[in-house]
Amino acid sequence: IYPLSLPNPDLKWETTYQFNAGVDVGLWNDRLEISFDYYNNQTQDLLFSRPISMTAGSSSITSNIGELENKGIELSIKTINYEANDFSWTSSFNISRNRNKVLSLYKDQPLDNLGRGSNSVRVGEPIGIFYGFNSLGVDPSTGDIVFEDINNDGVIDANDRTKIGDPNPDFTGGFGNVVTWRN
Repeated sequence: IYPLSLPNPDLKWETTYQFNAGVDVGLWNDRLEISFDYYNNQTQDLLFSRPISMTAGSSSITSNIGELENKGIELSIKTINYEANDFSWTSSFNISRNRNKVLSLYKDQPLDNLGRGSNSVRVGEPIGIFYGFNSLGVDPSTGDIVFEDINNDGVIDANDRTKIGDPNPDFTGGFGNVVTWRN
């Protein structure tokens, strides 16, 4: 018998302060509906699994590790294109942009090798950025990948890792049509 995880007596609930503002407009007897929203959420006491020394009997402990900002905008448009007798046609469009940024972490220590091994949580960056070696291409004489020497010390090591991507999309959206006839 052994403990599955270590207890943390200092653990608290996350706290999120949020601001939301929006405008909904209906025009031409609601044949055109436009909705716009802005939000800004500030999370404190962010819960996350923080790595610790294996001498404690576990490799991580759930802790309140930092602060996160999450803000964005959303726009949606719905139109009634045609409506007569038993036939109707409506269209809808939406687009949104969401940005998150880690504002602080426990002792400003980044959390690396999350997920499939190259995701990282770092102050000033979005959650889950891809962090690793920047590939410059393939050496044609050996077929080996050539990595960038970020600190110019002539050695490719952990100090040459850098942000290589962001899994968060710039925008998300959709477009749809609904056509009905009778039922």
